Amino acid sequence: SRVTSWKTDGRVRIWSTDLPADAEPLPIHCGDVQQLSWVQVSPRGDWVATAEANGLTLWPVSTEFPVVFRNPDYMVEGLAFSQKGDWLVSTIGEGEIQRRPLDGDPPPPGFKIGEGVNDLAVSPDGNWVLAGGNSPPSPRLHRADGTESRTLPGFSGQVWGVAFSADGKLAAAAGGLHDIGERLIRVWDVASGEEVTVLEVGEEPVVWSLEFTTDGHLLSASASGLLRWDLDTGKRELIYEGPVFNFASSADGQRVVVIEKDNPSDLFGEAVFLDLEAGIEMRLDKFSDDISAVDVNPAATVIVTGDKDGEVRIGRVGPEEPQLHLGHQSSVFYVAIDPTGRRVASGDVQGDLYLWPMPDLSKPPLHTL
Repeated sequence: SRVTSWKTDGRVRIWSTDLPADAEPLPIHCGDVQQLSWVQVSPRGDWVATAEANGLTLWPVSTEFPVVFRNPDYMVEGLAFSQKGDWLVSTIGEGEIQRRPLDGDPPPPGFKIGEGVNDLAVSPDGNWVLAGGNSPPSPRLHRADGTESRTLPGFSGQVWGVAFSADGKLAAAAGGLHDIGERLIRVWDVASGEEVTVLEVGEEPVVWSLEFTTDGHLLSASASGLLRWDLDTGKRELIYEGPVFNFASSADGQRVVVIEKDNPSDLFGEAVFLDLEAGIEMRLDKFSDDISAVDVNPAATVIVTGDKDGEVRIGRVGPEEPQLHLGHQSSVFYVAIDPTGRRVASGDVQGDLYLWPMPDLSKPPLHTL
């Protein structure tokens, strides 16, 4: 289950056959070692022994470490799990979307399913991936198996936030970052590709992100704040006022975490938790004040954020410190929680994608001990 190699740089590298083949090997830093003489893996694969001039060292490797994928020179511009958590879609190049299987021994190779940037969403049944784009034709609907791609009509410019309805029958996208005339939210029927409704955003606010709720409403984040739309009437309700760059909502839309910015031009802000049913508003001070990405589990009891410094935090609402995950060397703009609760994904500006095992949130974070 494990393969090792070593080089003259003083590092041993370990590959696990139950991980995707393009995952980075786990590095063991042996320090100032001039020459490694031998590397041996224990029969169960839980220890690695290294022999060098300084003696023998035993390394415990049974811990579940983060899985790292590198795609230099291209920012991760979209990230989404399937509902079963068995595969992940992300951008891996300039406009290229890859589906990466995560389960199997070993997992099957990843493959390209289409093109798109700015945001990705996976339909609840796992059959479709919706992608925004910087230029037409977009947004694009891609079959998750890569066999079909088609454009949803209406936009002629950049498309940013995208989302599927809870039943998978509707798809939505927002446009107008550079064209005031396209500051609209369009909703289509997935099966036919026909436009169902157009929501008038107005000239000033740019919609950055969208999410449907299980009761059929649509949430949107913009410089105006967090809005809730009625698709039947086209009416909107302002449920949080202030420049919101990004947000994540529980499935029913009653618990939301928004990233509020000091001014609309900022790319980073602070996390605010909203319980709309109970009328609770709480600033998540234990998380970073330079947050650029946020996601929650379906019940919004677990929160994950990514920030300007590349730090990923996973925790719950309340006074407790979140778990701190370090590894990214640049700002994290996309995070996603596996709906099954097994993993967290994060993508950064320089193209690194991390898969973190979900930590045990009942235990105190390492940095607080």
